[in-house]
Amino acid sequence: MLRTRLWMGAVLIGLAVAILFIDSWFQPWYPLLLVTSLTALTLASQELLTLLRWSGYRRFIVGFLVAGVVLANWPAHIGQAGNPWQWIGLSMIGSLIALLLVEAAVFRPGGETLDRLGGGFLVVGYLGLLPGCFLQLRWLPGDWAPFALAVAVFVPKVGDIGAYTVGRLLGRRRFAPVLSPKKSWEGAVGGVAAAVATALALNAFAGYATANEIHLPWWSAALLGLVLGVL
Repeated sequence: MLRTRLWMGAVLIGLAVAILFIDSWFQPWYPLLLVTSLTALTLASQELLTLLRWSGYRRFIVGFLVAGVVLANWPAHIGQAGNPWQWIGLSMIGSLIALLLVEAAVFRPGGETLDRLGGGFLVVGYLGLLPGCFLQLRWLPGDWAPFALAVAVFVPKVGDIGAYTVGRLLGRRRFAPVLSPKKSWEGAVGGVAAAVATALALNAFAGYATANEIHLPWWSAALLGLVLGVL
């Protein structure tokens, strides 16, 4: 488990660095971010649908709809075509209509139509709409974009590593014994502390790299790390 976390963490960090710096050469297209988000979120939708015990053509349709909502983050920035959230909102409305049409076409009395509609729209919203809040950080003005993305990526990830490490070494009091029996309060505290430390470190690095053009007061960076760590 530890070995898996280490190599996966190294891969994710390398990918994040590439998205932050190499992708900046191709603004406003950001192709690496586009390919990575499309691949990861489409695969995640199939995993979530497996947990929901979906099968058949509906899995393909929902995966396609998730990809459509993710793609909706780009047109406003590439073609200067309005507000990105208008595109995202329209894609969500289109997804709901598509799900309704599919269920109407195969409707049978006494089925589970509403369950499927709710489950499908949940997956599209969870893995299409919510990641848009992360993706839109890439188009923040100036150097705020890589700083915001770095905070969004590294603060939760390092917090997770801190929680795992402290929990393995010091964990005694169980946090959620039924849902996740290996989680501990000690690990939770360690994760939050690691998140705060990471936010402070990123803030200091951003201030140094941009001659204090991108820099938060230390207490504001600590509060940001605390909020993200708790979340």
